[in-house]
Amino acid sequence: MNDTQTTPTPVIPADAVTPVAPAPAAAVPPKPVDDNPIVFYCKDCGEIVDVRRVGGKYVYTCKKCGTKNVAFGTKKSIYGFFKLEDKEKAKLREAKREEKRRMQMGDKSIKPRAS
Repeated sequence: MNDTQTTPTPVIPADAVTPVAPAPAAAVPPKPVDDNPIVFYCKDCGEIVDVRRVGGKYVYTCKKCGTKNVAFGTKKSIYGFFKLEDKEKAKLREAKREEKRRMQMGDKSIKPRAS
């Protein structure tokens, strides 16, 4: 066959085409849960804050005090670097200390009766 000649395209009747079923919804993997969210720590306020992004890359201002002295990172890294306590962990730690104190006080307050 010559390069200039074309072959005719065969005509397929519409009823001969088999419809394709859409993929099942279970085939899409679930979105992973983010265990390490990014948090922003204002060095001037000394706490985790909300921020506004400033024109340049990676420059943020604190919504509380308005300074650009803001660090960001994962919750674990910021809490570790700036030695912050997680409120939930602090409550558990305090509850354990209180329970220990009660146990010690309870042992000292119980005295055997003299007969």
